[in-house]
Amino acid sequence: ELEVAERTAELSEANLRLAQAARVDHLTGLLNRRGFSEEAETEIRRTFRSGKPVSVVLADVDNFKRGNDEHGHVCGDHVLKRAATLLRERLRDVDRVARWGGEEFILLLPETDIDGAAVIGEKLRKTIADNLFEFGDQRLRITMTFGIASFRKGESLEACIARADTALYHGKENGRNKVMIGSYKGLKLVN
Repeated sequence: ELEVAERTAELSEANLRLAQAARVDHLTGLLNRRGFSEEAETEIRRTFRSGKPVSVVLADVDNFKRGNDEHGHVCGDHVLKRAATLLRERLRDVDRVARWGGEEFILLLPETDIDGAAVIGEKLRKTIADNLFEFGDQRLRITMTFGIASFRKGESLEACIARADTALYHGKENGRNKVMIGSYKGLKLVN
């Protein structure tokens, strides 16, 4: 019986590790797309019950491919890990940040309206731009572009993310290192 109990405990622990691995990005330690989506859906339902706003921010490292080509993929990985740390450290405990894919990150800001999200996006943009990314003997400056959208009651997570993505795209097209708001009435530049 003791042996069966030990094996059962080991299997339970292994299953927990597998479940965690399925939700976390191995490089940055942030939530991955799947983990973010699960937590975001839960948080959105909770926040809407309270009548509070919720905002989403998509952020993308500017010129990442060029940096990878010039400095190598190991340096690129370092940049992603450092950017992830800076984003995570400057958010509240209730906020969620995840690696959305490649060099793109996504943030969920509960109880934050579009204006508050714009302030947070601008602070994060400035933090990244002002930070010196050191890797070996290289000292790099990077920038990020941010696209922001706030949820409308009844709107799907995908629809809100699509508006944030459109704002991000326009920020990239208009010079990078920008914070853009994707509203229902069009786009607005924050900085």
